[in-house]
Amino acid sequence: MTQVATPATLPKDMNQLQLALNGNQYKVERWGDAFFVRKRREGGSYGDGQQIVLVTGSHTLQIPWLETGQGRTLEQLPFAYIVAEKMWAPVSQTFLIPPDLKEYYSIGAWNGACMDCHVTQGQSRFVEGNRWDSRAAEFGIACEACHSEGAEHIALKRNTVRRVSIHLTNRSDPSIKKPARQKAPHSALD
Repeated sequence: MTQVATPATLPKDMNQLQLALNGNQYKVERWGDAFFVRKRREGGSYGDGQQIVLVTGSHTLQIPWLETGQGRTLEQLPFAYIVAEKMWAPVSQTFLIPPDLKEYYSIGAWNGACMDCHVTQGQSRFVEGNRWDSRAAEFGIACEACHSEGAEHIALKRNTVRRVSIHLTNRSDPSIKKPARQKAPHSALD
């Protein structure tokens, strides 16, 4: 799910956070109820703060998103908070990505990909370059809101032959609900 970043939706020690990755140092400061990330190259001066405006995730992993000064375009903080361990880790170590890819987090990643599953009725609305004018009907939503509980779907996806055969034939996977396939009243409820 995606939530607006507030003291209640971010980890408790957020205003004391200091992290380093790939020659960059990050420091979080709290100004009232808002949190700002200041970044610097090792040995340099900290730049202006970027406000943390959204957080994606909830029970297991949380990823903060920063304003960029480019309309509604967001930038991913390169760290994720692992809830059970109460620790921060580089995003590159929390997602399955190619090992040689250092800069997975990027400007516009939430707008172009993440919001597709983490908001209701997300519209990416690409402008140009790294600029987006994204819109969402509702934050705080997850896949289950539209597609039902996914335990059966996940278990069936572990069967490689089944997964590849569905992919190659472009058939819809019947183990997950698709609102477009439901009759009118149910498509709005499931």
